[in-house]
Amino acid sequence: MKTKKIMSAFLLSVVGLSLSGCFGINNNFRNIRNSLTDNLDCRFRKEIEFSVGSAGIMFASSFVSFTDTGFDLEEMLDQISNVQIGIYEPLDFESGTLSFNFLKNITYDLRSCGWKSLVKSKSGNELTGIYIKQEEEENPESLFVIAFSPEKLILVEVNGNLKKLVETIAEEDEFRFDINY
Repeated sequence: MKTKKIMSAFLLSVVGLSLSGCFGINNNFRNIRNSLTDNLDCRFRKEIEFSVGSAGIMFASSFVSFTDTGFDLEEMLDQISNVQIGIYEPLDFESGTLSFNFLKNITYDLRSCGWKSLVKSKSGNELTGIYIKQEEEENPESLFVIAFSPEKLILVEVNGNLKKLVETIAEEDEFRFDINY
């Protein structure tokens, strides 16, 4: 009897985690990762790769509601439906092999999948790309960030109501800063 309860709880947990998106990355993320790693001409070691779905974010949001941060993190998390993160270590990257054309090629690949480039930057052997995907003009629902250095390749995808998320962040006084020239 006790074994049946333990097995039932275990199976329920596995199903719950699977439905919440807490196990693995989706095919879209995997395809972008593979395109990047195939074009960088070096091998990578996966350090972290995971996805958190709406159930996991709701769970995190419930903990955040008990904290006193001075800004409304719970409202911000409510706008996010899924987050995927991948961190990889380049094993045999050769300095000087990274060109801006690499970033252009990645941008072309992402554009063919519906992504729009917001920021592209290259400095030495480091590059950053920020992309959005949106069905409606003025309402992006996905953000993808690529950050590469000879030490790390970091990929982050955030899905949700990003317009509302940015509006919520902009309303918070703690996120305001002065720009001095």
